[in-house]
Amino acid sequence: MTKQEKIQHAYGGQWDRLKDKIDDNGWSTEKLSYEGSDGDTYGFFDYDSKDFNGKTMYRPFDLRGIEDNNGWFEINENTVFSPGLYWIVCEFYLFGTLDRKCIAHYVDKSNPKFYQNNDKTTRYTHYKKIPEPTKLPLY
Repeated sequence: MTKQEKIQHAYGGQWDRLKDKIDDNGWSTEKLSYEGSDGDTYGFFDYDSKDFNGKTMYRPFDLRGIEDNNGWFEINENTVFSPGLYWIVCEFYLFGTLDRKCIAHYVDKSNPKFYQNNDKTTRYTHYKKIPEPTKLPLY
């Protein structure tokens, strides 16, 4: 799923009405609302609001962290890793159902690339470097 598809999915049935008022990170100048069976308009409660230059903007909760994809970076054929320990997102099919797990992966200086499996059943999609601790235990 792309960033744009995630934003569209979060807005659901409201997308067509609001798409011209939604920015690249999913913020809109209009509150999410829906029309009830009684014909009245009701507001959704599952959204964030924020003040931007004196204007209140709204966004569904589902889009929290979309600015930086929660700190994850996409793996592609040009991705080169610096030495260190990483979390890698692994997608695979288990009994016909797509599943995703995080696995730890160590990259040393001699192998800075991360290679995909050729079997097409497993795919590595994103990575996040695990930071080294800045302080050691005191006792």
